[in-house]
Amino acid sequence: MAVKALNLLKKELDSRKSRNPNYSLRSFARSLDISPSRLSEILSGQRMSMKTANKIATKLKLNENAKAEFTKSIHNQKMIFKKSNTAPSPAVFTLNLSTNDLKVLLSKLEKLSHNKKTSSIKISVH
Repeated sequence: MAVKALNLLKKELDSRKSRNPNYSLRSFARSLDISPSRLSEILSGQRMSMKTANKIATKLKLNENAKAEFTKSIHNQKMIFKKSNTAPSPAVFTLNLSTNDLKVLLSKLEKLSHNKKTSSIKISVH
């Protein structure tokens, strides 16, 4: 999941827990109008739909700028794995990432490079 959206959700949960030590993930999920299991998946880094992102942003009462940033980070995350229409091979992807998202991706690629099934990884920055 996009780093900004994930960080915002984790900070909000931590903030609520600091005000009320008994506050739970289940309570947070209820306030966001999503299931606790889905919230757990999202907080673990699984992707969410734009519909869910908009619902969460609304439930968090984000101002218009923050809501736009939140949903933009989800949209950009979805684009990470969308193949480029002009890709010369199925293994070429077009990425539009923030610096932090790029660091996360590079870390994951480094782990993948140790996998014997990965033949090569080429990164170009434009």
